[in-house]
Amino acid sequence: MLYEIIGDQPVPVPTSSFCGHGESEATLCSWIVGRPSMLHEDLLILNEDCSTFAGSNVRPDVLALDRQGRLVLIEVKRDVATRSAIAQVLTYVGFASRLTVQQIIEIFGDYLERLGNCRDSASPLICRFLGEPDPAQLTLNPPLSQRAVVVAGGFSTDARVAADWLVDQGVPIQFFETVYMPQEERCLLDLSEINPPFMSVAQPGSAEARLSLNAVVAGPVIDKAETYHRFWEHVIERFKLAGDERFGSGTTPSGNMLLRSWHSRGGVRFALIMNKSEAGVGMSFFRAEDVLDALIERRADIERRFGDALDWRRETNRFGVFCNCSILNEGNWSETAEWMVETLPRFVAAVEPALVEVLAGS
Repeated sequence: MLYEIIGDQPVPVPTSSFCGHGESEATLCSWIVGRPSMLHEDLLILNEDCSTFAGSNVRPDVLALDRQGRLVLIEVKRDVATRSAIAQVLTYVGFASRLTVQQIIEIFGDYLERLGNCRDSASPLICRFLGEPDPAQLTLNPPLSQRAVVVAGGFSTDARVAADWLVDQGVPIQFFETVYMPQEERCLLDLSEINPPFMSVAQPGSAEARLSLNAVVAGPVIDKAETYHRFWEHVIERFKLAGDERFGSGTTPSGNMLLRSWHSRGGVRFALIMNKSEAGVGMSFFRAEDVLDALIERRADIERRFGDALDWRRETNRFGVFCNCSILNEGNWSETAEWMVETLPRFVAAVEPALVEVLAGS
């Protein structure tokens, strides 16, 4: 609630929805495009309200790039967003995950041209934004790095339930709520990020019982991006202290995973994993399922070299060794990092002979 001080008394400023005041979603989109920092970060706008993905007529409201080279898909609703808004933005994220560096540059070039600017400046502008002087070294849209943002005047119950589940699964999605405050000579806009969990856990009993149960089940509300950033910084420092530079330069943090690409084949990556229920050391395969299948055929040899059974998760295109722990238990971060430092060399030594053989034959 925003208050205006009249005399010596705070008086609530009347609010209105965009819908009730006659403003359109296009107006709100134009404000975000004109000042992306409204979303609390630096973004480079790549496209807006235009068919972006080849072979599809879906039209994300805004396509942007963050300072880490990750694509940000923004869906805007002038009033209350339902679950369909979340489905929309996740569909856009799915399409965006397939974009190559050249396709992203072409999309941005088309946008610049529509604005009356030179399309050939797309690559230099992206380089300048990311602080990368060499266009040939541009790293854009790393696997599993895409982010979703929903901006709305509120969120329906079904949208809030869906949002809670997505955030709990580590999906990089943010929610911003708008409050529009028209006045006689000016208009005010409040755009605030809201952090799930939105909902109490529905259980029989009193409202107090439900709230109490929610506190136990849902656990503390944390800034997941900040928490993961601190955890991975801690892990990388432990690797450096051990003289292991595999997760130094060239490392791509992506939420609950820390990825290091295999130099011979895109999409074949060592992966460190950490979430609310487990930590892992393994490999992840993005559009390289053929390599994973070939390694599965060599499973017995790999596990013999490792000295123990590995967890093969073909449905999520990864495998490795996992242990029970939680990102929420900061007191165990050092122990988890040490386990990763000790386990990774054993894992690499077990997998590398088979991986070299597979890649040599591909």
